[in-house]
Amino acid sequence: LSSVEGILRTKNYVLLNGFPKYRHGLSLLTSRWVQLELCLWLQVPDVDALARRALARHISGERPEDDDANFRTRLRIYEEETIPTICSLGSVNVIEIDASRSEDSVETLAMDAWKVAGLRLGRKLRGSGSRDRRDADEADFEVLVSLMSGEERLRPLLPARAKVSTLRKILVDDGETEFDLKLYFEGREILDPEILCYMHGFTLGCTIIMVRQEKPPPRRLSPPRRLSP
Repeated sequence: LSSVEGILRTKNYVLLNGFPKYRHGLSLLTSRWVQLELCLWLQVPDVDALARRALARHISGERPEDDDANFRTRLRIYEEETIPTICSLGSVNVIEIDASRSEDSVETLAMDAWKVAGLRLGRKLRGSGSRDRRDADEADFEVLVSLMSGEERLRPLLPARAKVSTLRKILVDDGETEFDLKLYFEGREILDPEILCYMHGFTLGCTIIMVRQEKPPPRRLSPPRRLSP
């Protein structure tokens, strides 16, 4: 909500992606005298198709938290909270888009609806590709490694929803192979299954401490024992 409030203070016309999802978000907009003019409602009526998409994003690491249980929870919240919120928009022009089609087809439909709405409103609405319009908690961020020597290196983009294991992998790929790595955030060790953007206190510009530890020596295998008959 604070991010949206900041946008509303500086922009006259904005396209909010995935907001409001809940009634309190809609209440925020109406309390700021925001005039809602258009809602693009992307729908996929086939729940199984949604589940397959969620599973694919879970496996690829795009949304690593989207296992089946979390997907079902999000779907329930969407049905109980988001749909009633959309239905309460009243006179707002709600355009339903079949999002079960290919990504390119859905983007074309959405952009066409966006342009037509602009013509009806008497102004040109500007937009970009769907890959540039992402939820704030899905945006990529830059990882900068600062060494004790003062050297700075490693500036890859990492999805905010990535797990700690993804950060560990890019560190290893960058050459951190001689030591075991322990990662700490705000005084506690963070573990591979944790999702970066969900860690308490995580914000852009925060610091994750990387500690190198000597790898244990490889286990020596005992020679096979010969048994006497």
